[in-house]
Amino acid sequence: MAGEIVPESFFEESIAMETAPTGATQIEGPAVLDSGFIRPSNGIVTDPFGFRVHPISGEWRLHAGMDFGGWGPISAAQSGKVIIAGYHNSWGYYVKIDHGNGLQTLYAHMEAGSLQVSPGQQVTQGQKLGIMGTTGDSTGVHLHFEVYENGIQVDPAPYLGL
Repeated sequence: MAGEIVPESFFEESIAMETAPTGATQIEGPAVLDSGFIRPSNGIVTDPFGFRVHPISGEWRLHAGMDFGGWGPISAAQSGKVIIAGYHNSWGYYVKIDHGNGLQTLYAHMEAGSLQVSPGQQVTQGQKLGIMGTTGDSTGVHLHFEVYENGIQVDPAPYLGL
């Protein structure tokens, strides 16, 4: 299964953050993979893309991203334009980036107050977006990372060489 389309109503709940701290930070030494991506975190993969029992609702449903456990900075997997940097009830503090050619990435559950980018901002690969947290529907500190191809969530593993 390639993924699922998120209903438009999901995004209507999102609250965009108008401002963010300035002073972009590069994360040291990211390895650029054959896909052109870098890993968005130094954490370990704790939950892959695919169907599972949701840890909060108990429902069997698609986990449309990949979770990285640990703590620390989150970096842009590829250069692009920030579409959203804000808060959502499920994703908590999150960032979504448009990389062009129908490719987008999403970074969720960031620590409150850690967002370092704003909507409309151009970011470079490896630029710090925020810090792993446990905001929104989360059972512990982690990064939830998604990849979209033409609006459809797909498995991030091939993009990350996993």
